[in-house]
Amino acid sequence: MTSESRTLTDILKLDFNRLLAEIGVRGAKIDAREGITRRMAQAAALLPFERFDELRAHPNDTVRGWAAYVLAAAPGLTLAGRLDRLKPLAADPHFGVREWAWLAVREEIARDIRESIRLLTPWTGDASPNVRRFASEVTRPRGV
Repeated sequence: MTSESRTLTDILKLDFNRLLAEIGVRGAKIDAREGITRRMAQAAALLPFERFDELRAHPNDTVRGWAAYVLAAAPGLTLAGRLDRLKPLAADPHFGVREWAWLAVREEIARDIRESIRLLTPWTGDASPNVRRFASEVTRPRGV
């Protein structure tokens, strides 16, 4: 399970419990009937922040997505510090990882939108189109 998902369907049918076991988390009970964002957060809650760098560098896109949720839940980080650590995931070549990155921090961004926009404004000029898009996606109103 170290390969990347090719489609959203691949991501949705992934066995989170099996993948968690493969990275050393035994006995996980993530219910596959839950919504995908809830499952992402539940899986991340089983992973300590100390594993963030390992998770962020993992070859599997879902594990890298868990890194975003681990970071979002980590206590004691400023928004600036959180965004700094999240930027590589915002730039990730995989569509799913980029999506998880902004979904994971969206609530925190919304809590202080003025500060968030101040911090993200430089991202709008980043060389990476993925980073530029993150700045837009994470600050847009919820819904389509």
